[in-house]
Amino acid sequence: MRYLLTLCFLLFFTFSHSQEYTKSFSVELDSIDNILASLPPCKDATIIESAIHRCDELDSLNLSPDDEYTVLQKKSQLLAMLGKYVEGFLTQEKGILRLDTTDIRYLEYFAVKNKYLGNKKLSDSYYDKAIDMCGKMTGKKYKLKKVECLVGKRDLTEAKNTLRRLIKIYNDSDYKMLLKEFDSILEQAIPIDSFMENEFKKYFHMKLGE
Repeated sequence: MRYLLTLCFLLFFTFSHSQEYTKSFSVELDSIDNILASLPPCKDATIIESAIHRCDELDSLNLSPDDEYTVLQKKSQLLAMLGKYVEGFLTQEKGILRLDTTDIRYLEYFAVKNKYLGNKKLSDSYYDKAIDMCGKMTGKKYKLKKVECLVGKRDLTEAKNTLRRLIKIYNDSDYKMLLKEFDSILEQAIPIDSFMENEFKKYFHMKLGE
């Protein structure tokens, strides 16, 4: 389960816009990416904590909204590698709030957060906006993100139908693979969602009780 949760974080939070970085900033990000690439998760907590410290140092700089989002996204993934899934998820919020409220990353984050908090109505509202934005964008990653959001919302029939339409138009092997493995992927996603919902309940109960 821990491996699947960490993998989920690494996959879920890799949807970002390409950026131009200064050389030193890029080198720092590359060094952090090397640790994130070590799946199964790196066993050495000291290395991961050192990378988290690097993220904090970068975050203290005067970064653009997209750069800060990228840094906090990586910190989130690193915390997940330590098993700190809720803390990792919430770590992104500072960067998320600097993005435009119509940004798909912003919309999906709050869709997932509200799902984990048990607010399905608000979660679905954010998912619907994210799905609508994906439909307005061009490029394969937005088509895949639309399917991901439909699955997140549990609109499974439309998710499958969307994949079938994409296959009919593009005859793409990635779309075919996703449709073929759809039920298997869903079997893994459901327990992860349940785990995170329980972790959120425990986390916020502890916070309220302090």
